Amino acid sequence: MRFEIDRNQVKCIRPEENDAVVITFDAHLNEAAPHVLALLNDGECHQLELWLKAREQVQNSSKGQAVLRALPELLAEACVALENESEISQSLFNKLDDAVEQLSKAMTSKAKVIDADISDQTQEIAPTEELKVNIDVIKKKL
Repeated sequence: MRFEIDRNQVKCIRPEENDAVVITFDAHLNEAAPHVLALLNDGECHQLELWLKAREQVQNSSKGQAVLRALPELLAEACVALENESEISQSLFNKLDDAVEQLSKAMTSKAKVIDADISDQTQEIAPTEELKVNIDVIKKKL
């Protein structure tokens, strides 16, 4: 079972059935309603429960943590964008260069690195879905 957020709806998808959408429910809910659980088998119900808990952990994280977790994906997208652009303005180049330099300095001088990582605890969420949740967290806390 795979879960995806699409337009304020959580889709419950069975990959083994050609990505059939079994049911959708409101993405703002933190618990699955009985009518949702009734359409899922026991294993799928357990997966949904784990997915909802993992999503809640991401949602409850600080804005700073959400930004940091979203940043690698955004940087990867920025690299693709730069590869596809034939030119960028000097002003944009300078802003990007300064931001990368500041990030590098902050990482080496101020950030305390620990072994535990929230992404280790939220493996039930696909990276793209975690990015969507992180962006929602950032928007709400701005």
